[in-house]
Amino acid sequence: RLSQQAGLDWARFHALIASGEDDGPDGLEALRSALELVRGVPLTSPTGRGYDWAVVHRTEMETVIAEAAERLALRYLDLGDHRQANWAARRGLLASPYDERLYRVLMRAADAAGNPAGVDAIWKELLTVLDADLDLVDDELHPETIALYAALRPKGRPRPASPHAPRSSAPQN
Repeated sequence: RLSQQAGLDWARFHALIASGEDDGPDGLEALRSALELVRGVPLTSPTGRGYDWAVVHRTEMETVIAEAAERLALRYLDLGDHRQANWAARRGLLASPYDERLYRVLMRAADAAGNPAGVDAIWKELLTVLDADLDLVDDELHPETIALYAALRPKGRPRPASPHAPRSSAPQN
């Protein structure tokens, strides 16, 4: 057992996200403070040795952090602050790097910033992170992610090539 004087970031995180339920500025600041505690994937050993016993706890922590990041990012988007929405989503991805909800927020933030190339870049980043095959994207990605990307992609613009597609070495004429 730890002493009552010992504090855990996870306990602080939970207290802050509970305070973040408030829709006002204090709630926004509490969620931001919670996400500032995130430094990477939870329960990752600095020595490279795994914490196999912690997989259930790590999964729960990743989920809670991603949900808090999504909540904060969406609140920032509602306030018209795409930069802070981007920050919140990226902070969540530090802990939960495969969470498509956070990539959807990033696409919305890029769209809110008037950056269609940013939407495409995030799409490509997601495909790379998930090691997704563009030909199987409908099977590999969540339908909400695909629908959002289709809605945000400029009309008449083709879906960008897979980040894994081989590049032609033939000279272009």
